Amino acid sequence: MDGVRRGDLVTIVLQGDFGKPHPTLVIQSDQFDAHPTMTVLPLNPCAVLGTGADPS
Repeated sequence: MDGVRRGDLVTIVLQGDFGKPHPTLVIQSDQFDAHPTMTVLPLNPCAVLGTGADPS
């Protein structure tokens, strides 16, 4: 993907998730930018970092 680099936050729609967009962190090294696929880490928008508490 042109212009997308490691560490960027992007919004993607994962297959089988009813077309719901999710925030995602690009974790693939920039050295593989010519590769037709990309390694990403979908993020849970409900996570509360560092508290250990249930966000609901």
